[in-house]
Amino acid sequence: MKKGKAFSLVEVVVALAMFALIAVPAIGLATMAIGQSRDSVAAGDAASLKNRIDVAYRGTIVSAASFFTTGYVPVNLVASEDLLYIEPDGSASTENDQHYGVNVTAPQGYVFSTGDPYRIVLFEVYWPKSAAAEDQKRVYYTSVFRK
Repeated sequence: MKKGKAFSLVEVVVALAMFALIAVPAIGLATMAIGQSRDSVAAGDAASLKNRIDVAYRGTIVSAASFFTTGYVPVNLVASEDLLYIEPDGSASTENDQHYGVNVTAPQGYVFSTGDPYRIVLFEVYWPKSAAAEDQKRVYYTSVFRK
């Protein structure tokens, strides 16, 4: 009987072990990269959301000088994940339209005087809104509004 050329069981086990040593960390790295990619996209969307709100504020300020003469009232907003819907928190939108939360306030320790030529506003953008506070991602932005 002619003996065929084949791999022994030991050779197969060693080859599988070497494959596992390479594949398992590679899969772990790929999973981490996907998670970080999602976070990066969400952070970019948070910046875009802040810019949209900032532009809306600037449009309002041009038409309403009361922003510089009255006490500032903090504003809480919610936005959908695709940023199509931005509205006051507590409005009639569904949970699906409330992925981002935005708190617009004055920075801590900042005191505005009606004679000041500018006003500073702090934007706190956090997501997902439905998650517990310790599980949310948070980004802070500031804007300066001039008279």
